[in-house]
Amino acid sequence: MRPGFRSYLILRLRRIGKLFLPCLLVAVLLLTALGVLGFSIVRENGEAIQRSRIGIVGDPEDGILRMGMFALRNLDSSRFSVEFLQLEDEKEARNLLRSGSINGYVEIPADYFYDVYHGNVQPLIYYTAPGTQGLSVALTDEVISAVSELLSASEDVIYGAEQYAWDHGITLEQGSAGDLLAARLVEEILGREGLLQVQILGVGDGLSLPEYFLCAFLVMFLLLWGAAASPVFAGQDMELGRILKCRGVGPLRQILAEYLSYLVLMLGMILCLLLLAAAGIRMMGLDELMPGLPFLIRILPAAAALSALQLLLYECASGMLQGVLLQFLLAAVMGYVCGCMYPIGFFPELLQRIGNLLPAGLARQYLSTGLTGMPGAALLGGLTAYVAGCLGAGMLIRRSRLAG
Repeated sequence: MRPGFRSYLILRLRRIGKLFLPCLLVAVLLLTALGVLGFSIVRENGEAIQRSRIGIVGDPEDGILRMGMFALRNLDSSRFSVEFLQLEDEKEARNLLRSGSINGYVEIPADYFYDVYHGNVQPLIYYTAPGTQGLSVALTDEVISAVSELLSASEDVIYGAEQYAWDHGITLEQGSAGDLLAARLVEEILGREGLLQVQILGVGDGLSLPEYFLCAFLVMFLLLWGAAASPVFAGQDMELGRILKCRGVGPLRQILAEYLSYLVLMLGMILCLLLLAAAGIRMMGLDELMPGLPFLIRILPAAAALSALQLLLYECASGMLQGVLLQFLLAAVMGYVCGCMYPIGFFPELLQRIGNLLPAGLARQYLSTGLTGMPGAALLGGLTAYVAGCLGAGMLIRRSRLAG
């Protein structure tokens, strides 16, 4: 290590030491805000593992309706994801819908099953609250769509079979073919889970919702930290850089010294925050929530890649205000595209591919491998390439600015 580079690195570390406590306070506030946001998101979307509640408005004395309700509640596999409630009238259904007790309801007319039996099928209307969103609503929509297709296909099968018998002179007792086919169709529908193999993939990267947002919000914190650490880069001008260049500290060494000092600050913040979080978890007796060592080790490459990118943005900016705005813009756009604000699996496939190749996407996936135990050598290589690329680009920009 050359004397000039060593002196400049020590100077940068001293400056960071003076800013450590103010930056730590900002980091605590930022991480607390992200933690509260993440907890609210997980709690709100925890309904994904709960059953959606759908009301059925119809005559409770109708034998077919009672038989259907019994099958849905006790025999069909959908009882694990959807709960059907028998309601007295539409007024009760609307009150429950407005209060949020049910996700929607279907009103079945008095003569509906009689009309269906005689081939006069009237459409049923599914009512839900306006503007309702969430995973349970999406699940309910899928169930309603699947039920509609099943009813339509079953109706075509039954009446098609009866028409075929009549056209070919096959004598059947009235309604026998329909009854037999209906019983066979019901049997097949109730046993449809035997045709499938269930594999729980999680919301992204093979993680559950809390695990996914633990990785995603940690990456989001690292992205936002670039703007929070603006005092580290405040007051930089090229006069000092030109003096250092005259003393043998070129653009590459200047960028390396600033990067290493900034990385030390970021890792110091993360270490202090982890210690505070561990102390809080132990005080609450929630030791099972503490991530393991493989996950903690993977924070280092993720922080290294994102800090190199943030240093490059400050190097591109012509002033402190422009640099902070660039950091916020980067955090907002990249955080959204890379799945740090919303699970990546909900985006179109093309956007998923783009997000997974960006630095924040690679960092999120690399952190996920610490929880799933999957190999992450390719992701580590990608993060390393981003570090080298950002530092190289920063060096070229510094060289151009020093020449100017």
